[in-house]
Amino acid sequence: MIQENPMGTLPYYSLNNRHKGEKIMADLTKKWTKYAKDRLVGRKIVSVRYLDSKECDKDFGWYKRPITFTLDDGKVIIAQMDDEGNDGGVLLIEYPGETTTHPSYPGKVFQKTDVLPVLSRED
Repeated sequence: MIQENPMGTLPYYSLNNRHKGEKIMADLTKKWTKYAKDRLVGRKIVSVRYLDSKECDKDFGWYKRPITFTLDDGKVIIAQMDDEGNDGGVLLIEYPGETTTHPSYPGKVFQKTDVLPVLSRED
């Protein structure tokens, strides 16, 4: 059963109605994908930096310093650990079509990835 979400404007669903729940999840994915595309597709990154300790403490109350980048239209993108903004977070970079191996997993091949880490305020 779809109910109004007391915590905000997005609907939530009871777990005993799986079919409607899956539909809502698909609708939310479509909605937020469009939202992100409208703001990011075609934009150019014009600067990249880490937030400094003062910004993290004063502006966000965070202990970690995430990567941030500015787009050509002035929007600033800041990596955070969750959608509640509890602290700074990392970005994962995937390299489509590229693979790598790891000595801990002999014979296994993995998608090549890289991480832009989150730093502590002391780093």
